[in-house]
Amino acid sequence: MKRLNLIIICLVFSLVYCPKFYSQYNCQTNIYDNGLNLETPKTNSKNSFNIAGINCNTNGFFGVRSNGTIDEFSLNGSALTFTNSILTGSNITSIAYCNNLNGFFSKTFYASSNNSGTYTPSYFDGSAWINTPNTFTNALYNCGCSNNDIYYSSNYNSSVYARRIIKYDGNSFVEIYGRANRVLAIADLAVDGGGNIWFLTGTDSLNFVSDSIMEISPTGEILKQLPFSYNCYNAYGSFILNDVYYVAFGSSNSLSPNKLLPMTFISNIVTTGNFINMPANNYTDLASCNAGYPIGVKKNNTNITDKIKFYPTPTSDKIKVEFENEDLKESKLDIINSLGQIVYTLNNPDQKQEIDLSFLASGVYYLVVQNRTEQKAVKLIKE
Repeated sequence: MKRLNLIIICLVFSLVYCPKFYSQYNCQTNIYDNGLNLETPKTNSKNSFNIAGINCNTNGFFGVRSNGTIDEFSLNGSALTFTNSILTGSNITSIAYCNNLNGFFSKTFYASSNNSGTYTPSYFDGSAWINTPNTFTNALYNCGCSNNDIYYSSNYNSSVYARRIIKYDGNSFVEIYGRANRVLAIADLAVDGGGNIWFLTGTDSLNFVSDSIMEISPTGEILKQLPFSYNCYNAYGSFILNDVYYVAFGSSNSLSPNKLLPMTFISNIVTTGNFINMPANNYTDLASCNAGYPIGVKKNNTNITDKIKFYPTPTSDKIKVEFENEDLKESKLDIINSLGQIVYTLNNPDQKQEIDLSFLASGVYYLVVQNRTEQKAVKLIKE
């Protein structure tokens, strides 16, 4: 009798405790802590999500926690506000928000599911996560999407490192980017208003240190590759919102734990803004629904920054800046150092402007003028 009781206890222990432990270890932990997520979406347990009523205002973005809760945020400049938890209990760890390629909703969330090593794009239909009929033999990690295409970071064969990008159009998969000798330093992909894909990449597969930011077209053509060295360990999410590219870092990143880093790109210079605090809620992916174009990527028009004169250069103290166009309303002048940091800002400058640079250390800087539609950058040498 004692032996029978012992067997029953062991069976109950294995059914109740072991699956719980397994899910916490394998499903709620980032593989190698760099944002690669392999969890299988499950049916929503709290039917509180209204696809048609999602708040896609100009400042909104979303984050998914390791327990499957999707939170909505509002980001106004550097002010981040938690809005609402719009979906809970689905146990997903990656999200993208775009047109529903497999159903009747105009917009919805997409993720991916792992069924014994076979990966399937999944979408939320208002009450449950639905697997599409299409399967992929390699991993489908974090994702981003434009209106009609979803892009997943993926691996090569048995490697867990994300080294390629897979495009899914609702029916089939195609590899648009892949490098066997490089890794995606962040597992997530951000897609701009033109459908181009942005990500960090590097050769260090152990520490996930990036050496550049890349922009590729929907067909995989490399449009930009800008130098950018950064510790991307536990960089779990990225998105584009209001023409700014954001990358999020988790608690394990020693340089910027639980921070959101904004970036813009002007004349092939990566400009980083001030860190924005993110809640330490174990987020695993981010997405937005109003991407726009990262500043510096828009096509230039002949406007206020078409002709700028500045002198003298090199300079030891002051420079004079002259604009040929008199209409300088809603424009801004920045001076950026070689690290991409803004060291001086002037809003709505005069047509003839004198700037005192005596406070700057000697070196190379960039004078950047921009308005709502375009930007111009010129090199400046401070002696």
